[in-house]
Amino acid sequence: MPTLKELFSKELDDLKTLRDEIRVKAHLARADMKDEIAKLESKWPEVEKAAKEIEAASLEAGEHIEKAAQEVFSDLRKAYEDL
Repeated sequence: MPTLKELFSKELDDLKTLRDEIRVKAHLARADMKDEIAKLESKWPEVEKAAKEIEAASLEAGEHIEKAAQEVFSDLRKAYEDL
């Protein structure tokens, strides 16, 4: 039967091993994350450009929709007034 000192020593060794493994995994994860961030950052200008294009198209579409709605309301108002 192991002594209390042997149990503590084994537990401490196991914890040190676990700690070292986690530190290595964390280091590798940071490196992987840096790579992933670099990939995302390289796409950022493309995303910004697309967002600006979508915004411009939306504004243009909104103007056409507003004009069409005004025409419909105007025609309907005129029809009611003519009654």
